[in-house]
Amino acid sequence: MVKFRTMREVNNMKKETIINEIKESILDIVYPLRCPICDEILVQKSFLPGAPRIKIHEKCMKKITTINEPMCIKCGHQLLDEGLEYCSDCKKISHIFNQGKSLFVYKNEMVKSMYSFKYSNKREYAKFYAEYTYKKYNQWLQRIQPDVIIPVPMHPKKIKKRGYNQSEIYARELSRLTGIPVDNKSLKRVVNTKPLKELTTQQRKNMLKKSFYSENLFNKYKKILLVDDIYTTGSTMDAISEELKIKGIERVYCLSICTGKGY
Repeated sequence: MVKFRTMREVNNMKKETIINEIKESILDIVYPLRCPICDEILVQKSFLPGAPRIKIHEKCMKKITTINEPMCIKCGHQLLDEGLEYCSDCKKISHIFNQGKSLFVYKNEMVKSMYSFKYSNKREYAKFYAEYTYKKYNQWLQRIQPDVIIPVPMHPKKIKKRGYNQSEIYARELSRLTGIPVDNKSLKRVVNTKPLKELTTQQRKNMLKKSFYSENLFNKYKKILLVDDIYTTGSTMDAISEELKIKGIERVYCLSICTGKGY
């Protein structure tokens, strides 16, 4: 049965939106947004509540490579040939997740941007990443209709050392724009794995086995949007998807800020 909101609920939501916009305007004045590519302060045309904010310099936007069609229908890697449906990786690997998307190719300026986002406390960069995600993939999100956003979890020891999970920061900014709630409690990373970037695909799979634990989700969600900062081989997404599907999830969609070239 569909439950319609009362006028009081609608008015309360409008008030909450206005209050949040005022808070954001104050924060933008006190802590000016910085460009996620050059890290220079972004000069805003207006700080009025609800006014659009500049999240990246135009010249810097031209320096990064966005993922566009044609793209792999499975993982979202960029393809060079419009006649292809799958990238070279997905032709060889049968992924457990249902579909994936990414925003940018992980090279040059985006390597620096992601490093700062992850290790230099540049959490504000997530505002640009999320806004671009909403602009590019909102129709896709409406079509797949995920029940919740789940950020790829970090092991508690790594969170304690770094101070934050960059994937969760990104997830919360995306939630603010889409209205899709974030769940950072149901999925845990129970094994503190070594860095994966130097490992082969098979080595990654072996290391990630039993690295994640999810509570029983049979009566909680059906479709999940799993978000991470960088997609490489898909081993992490597959390991999590396997655990989530065992615990009752029907479909797992993946979204990452950056990915490799693919082809």
